[in-house]
Amino acid sequence: LIEEATDERRSKLPARAHQLFDVLVFRARHAGKMSTDLGGDVEQLLERWPLGVSAHITVADIYRVAKPDALAAMAEKAKSLITDETSYSDRVMFAQLSLFREAWDDIIAVLDGNVGLDRPSEPLAWLAHAFANAPTQARTSAFYRSIAPEVIALPRYARLAGAAEHNRGDLEAAERYLRSAISADPTDLRALLLLASTVMRDNRETDARDLIAGINDDAVDGSAADFMRLAHHHRRAGEAERALKLGYRVASANRTDEGIVSSYPALIFMDEAIPPPIGQNGPAQRGFWFDLEGLEGTHNVTGVIDDEEILGVDRFAPDHPLATALAGKDVGDLIEMPAEIGEPRRYRVRELKHKYIWLLHDIMASHAARFPAARSMFEMTMKDGDVQPILKMVRELQDKDDVVIQTYTAFPVPLVAVAASSNRSVLQVAEHLVATGTNLRTCLGAEDERKEATGFVRKARGEGVVLDTLTVWQLRELGHLQAAKDYFGRLCIARSTMDEMIELRARIETNRGREFMTMGYEGDQAWRRVHTAADTEARITWINAIITELEATCDILPTEGALDPRLDKFLSSFGAHDIFDPIKLARSEGLIILSEDLNLRQYSAQHGVKGGAWLQVVLNVFAGNGQISEDEYLVAVGMLGAVRHDHLWLDGQTMLRMLTLEDSRAFALFESAIQFMGGRNADMLSHISVTLDMMRGVWLTKLPDWQKGRAVGRLLEQLVRSRPNDWKTVLHVLDAELAKHVRRGDQLAHRARTYLADWITGHFYNLAEIRSVERIKATFISKRTKKVACKAERKKTRR
Repeated sequence: LIEEATDERRSKLPARAHQLFDVLVFRARHAGKMSTDLGGDVEQLLERWPLGVSAHITVADIYRVAKPDALAAMAEKAKSLITDETSYSDRVMFAQLSLFREAWDDIIAVLDGNVGLDRPSEPLAWLAHAFANAPTQARTSAFYRSIAPEVIALPRYARLAGAAEHNRGDLEAAERYLRSAISADPTDLRALLLLASTVMRDNRETDARDLIAGINDDAVDGSAADFMRLAHHHRRAGEAERALKLGYRVASANRTDEGIVSSYPALIFMDEAIPPPIGQNGPAQRGFWFDLEGLEGTHNVTGVIDDEEILGVDRFAPDHPLATALAGKDVGDLIEMPAEIGEPRRYRVRELKHKYIWLLHDIMASHAARFPAARSMFEMTMKDGDVQPILKMVRELQDKDDVVIQTYTAFPVPLVAVAASSNRSVLQVAEHLVATGTNLRTCLGAEDERKEATGFVRKARGEGVVLDTLTVWQLRELGHLQAAKDYFGRLCIARSTMDEMIELRARIETNRGREFMTMGYEGDQAWRRVHTAADTEARITWINAIITELEATCDILPTEGALDPRLDKFLSSFGAHDIFDPIKLARSEGLIILSEDLNLRQYSAQHGVKGGAWLQVVLNVFAGNGQISEDEYLVAVGMLGAVRHDHLWLDGQTMLRMLTLEDSRAFALFESAIQFMGGRNADMLSHISVTLDMMRGVWLTKLPDWQKGRAVGRLLEQLVRSRPNDWKTVLHVLDAELAKHVRRGDQLAHRARTYLADWITGHFYNLAEIRSVERIKATFISKRTKKVACKAERKKTRR
């Protein structure tokens, strides 16, 4: 081609063919490696065709092999040149390049609306593949519905449509497409696994297990990863022998695939129950690996007695003389092999293990060397029962959890985003917040904010709301899911929320039927907890009740479209594309969002959601309307405080009613609720006013005097602890305000001030200093002077 592609021939072609001519010559020179000057040839081609789409696509395609680091930039440049006038052939070229790059959004951008839907074609298949693999688009579902019936009925297209709807969360549509694909091709393992996942996500566990059990492992077609997933399904279903047979077959044939081999050990460790002879160390028989020690100068021999070839190990057929001599022998036994020439060869059986266990040990022993950059497995060495390596690992893991929490406190991002970035569920991270005493940012605490949220809640009555995972979980734990259903009419949650519940149940079920232990650190002190089989069954019953209640009260919906394609692409890169599903759902349904996460509500407002609120606002409205009782509201407020939902709004009467609840938890609920009193960002005039009301009103309650004093004392402790820089000022103001009431003859204020004075002296504080205006002013001025001096020093240092 290069010899024939002369300038003279080029000049005779019509102008519209010149770019194609140059592209073909360029491709021939570099695809055939006939030129060593790639940079010069690229510069010449693009200088001639600075706006040429096919020229840029061709350069990008050559870069895939010759210059991979420049591929993305060149592909992006080519995409930027595509306009409505770009030819179909150029679009197809770019789509194929994007297929190689797995740039699904680019395929959709250039082919959607520009490819025929009435007959199968490679470009249509690429587009269907892209919609199934890209983050859910606004047109995802509509695209598959627009494909001609006779085309979408083909197994390839039906499976891709099923995968897309599975990802989107429309399980009914996914099941319909996938059953169509399987009906047309019963050997499609990927479709079968997707269908099983779809049915499992729909909480039809028995149907999913029956589907998996009915698969013929030897008749289906799929990738190695598909077969390994199938093996794991079998193991979870209790079919250990079937699972290990399949897993061994796949892992032994794919020893260079880190993803495959690192999945194999879990098949063994998932359950201690391993059928014989797999878990036995002999006797030697078909399917066993052996290690023979050669005696009297004979070389050692290792291998597997089996009919199947195994990569990297010697295989001896069961009728091989050595295998025959080994049959029935145990560790320590001697065998003797006659020799045609010379003395018989003698061996001692040094080790025997089933080939499934041999492969496990071989993978674990060689994994670090084979895959030095892998993080799927790690080694730990223990000497003489020393558990320090385990404790060190536990400490490191807990430190990583603490880093997650520090990230949340340092940046104004939704908790669900932090959870996803650390590969944890939002429920796990919320639980860790409580354990570490870290607050969940729920609201700013401003009155205007609360009034606006109350207005949104009232307007949403009878229309419906969307709840995120953490909020619907908390609402259910508080016991008011049905009250919310009665008030709003519709409680909408994303399918991904229900997925979290199903996945939580699956994690709990992995420990079914056995005792296990968890470990952690509290400060520098290690702790452990043993969980019995009965504990696990109780947790399964608990999570099943939650799932059942959510199914009964909530509309579980798929999501439509993306908020920000760039953000979705970034989140999808670590499997977190569904974290903003509640926002997408609220926007598509035209509903407000209920979320305990302030930053998630703020983000939803930026993306067109018409309003939002949090649970205390909702429950306060419910109590006002009679949906729940006042006592139920007070308990809920205390419980929200206990799980660190910051802030709670309280007045003196709320605190007093909480203290006098006919509930054994009354004081604990009070303690939880007041932990947000004071604080660095508190409106202290408001907080002092509420404290004064409580300190005066508590003496009118029917509580014993010691409980009254305990409640006031606990509130004072909270204020002092939360205001390390001006706690004396807070106590001074409280004392001064109470003194004003006392001078007006207020007996309740007199009792409160007397208690305050006793409390101050009882905590070894200087009562005279705290009551002195001059000394409090001096303390305040001194601290302010030090603060200004520190700022000046820092400024001087920077200079």
